[in-house]
Amino acid sequence: MKSTLAGVLPDPGEDPRIQALIQEEYTESDRLRGALLAGVFFLATGFFATMWVLTTLGATPLEASMRPRLLASAGAGAVLGSLELALRSHATRTRGGGRRALFWYGTTVLEVGIITTVWLTFGTLLPAPSSLFPGAVVFAALTVISALRLDWRITLFTGVLCAIASTTIYIVLTPGPLPPAPRPGLLGSANALVTIGILAGLVAEQARRRTFHAIRAVVARE
Repeated sequence: MKSTLAGVLPDPGEDPRIQALIQEEYTESDRLRGALLAGVFFLATGFFATMWVLTTLGATPLEASMRPRLLASAGAGAVLGSLELALRSHATRTRGGGRRALFWYGTTVLEVGIITTVWLTFGTLLPAPSSLFPGAVVFAALTVISALRLDWRITLFTGVLCAIASTTIYIVLTPGPLPPAPRPGLLGSANALVTIGILAGLVAEQARRRTFHAIRAVVARE
């Protein structure tokens, strides 16, 4: 019994052209995902860089201590955007189900790790309420965009990993000791990200099935 990329879809005795077209579809999906994330990070870079220029020129009133933080945030966005472009380029050259799946999981860990590190570094410089919400939004976006990989397992893995990272950020950036019972904000953030991961995973699975059947129908007609 043969299997498609990453062993996701059993495919006994199918035409090799189906395998080649599925490989192309997975590659194109991952390229699109990398391009979207790179665009988001570079957009954030432009925003922080513009704010830094405006505050430096005095056009926008802001505390002097915030200018280095804006510059550092712009630098972090540029690093993440460049990383996504590099990973996107590498993904187009990665072949083989096991290697490619491992690459996807490793990429997810790297992305969440960098975002968590950056958020913890600069979140400690901001008031607690304003430093928690944007991080959850970034993780939610990362989980939703991960569905473009057309693999529900990796998408759900992204959601769970983001929930763990969000919980860590919440604990570190919330002043004072944690109470014996979990705070509502802590459980709410984690549950929301896991739920988003499950829903995005279902979307990814449905998209994968539709893609497979469409490719098989085209090959059969030919």
